[in-house]
Amino acid sequence: MTESAGGPGAKPTTSAPVRVYRASRALAREQRVAALAALSLFITMFLPWYTESGLALAGNKLASNGITLSAWNAFGLVQVFVLLISIGVLALLFARGEGRTFKLPGGDGGNLLVFGGFTAILVFYGMFDKPSGGSLGKVAAISTGVSWGIFLALFAAIWLASTGLAMRRGEQAQAGDGGGGGGLPSRPERRLTRRERVGGGEVPESARWVEPTSPGFGDRPGESQAVRRDPPPGRGERGLRREDATQLSLELPHDHYDA
Repeated sequence: MTESAGGPGAKPTTSAPVRVYRASRALAREQRVAALAALSLFITMFLPWYTESGLALAGNKLASNGITLSAWNAFGLVQVFVLLISIGVLALLFARGEGRTFKLPGGDGGNLLVFGGFTAILVFYGMFDKPSGGSLGKVAAISTGVSWGIFLALFAAIWLASTGLAMRRGEQAQAGDGGGGGGLPSRPERRLTRRERVGGGEVPESARWVEPTSPGFGDRPGESQAVRRDPPPGRGERGLRREDATQLSLELPHDHYDA
């Protein structure tokens, strides 16, 4: 970190790589996967998307020749949307990693699902809407085909849509539990293990003591409800200790000791 201008009392400014690193560490697992999918989609724009084959004039003879075009060389409407969506998703996740809370219609997962699906449709359309062949200097391009880079772009777009679907399901589950939306997912509750119930391990805050009840009249097998309550009072975090237990002793009548 470097100090900004304005004297020794000025607040230090954080460099961009440090901010990106801290934001990525603050993201949840689904958000990191979505950022990786958006970054992969952006990287595929530098890969070969199309191939053009033609005839080149070498002396007095014609020789076949071929060239490859990346998304930047064949920049069109499809490539514009791919660029904007990949950068927009990365910017959104960077803002979430820095703790900025703002609500989007449909939530982050819903928007990523729509953006990823829309991008996949555009890339698939770009496989058929190839750039038209023409004269490239001494090379006369007569046919245009697709290359392996556009297939990776299609895979990255589908991957982005799948991560948006996973985030959408997590947001719906969190909203059903009353956790709200827009932030990082809360830790799921779980049962206490047998070792934790007897005081053999640390009890996490998200754990609850869950005991199934017997099924009532008219319930089908497997539909018994569960009673959720906090751990029994008086045990503390480590439960009942062995030294806290009181030994129970019974005294026999005196006539049992007579010979």
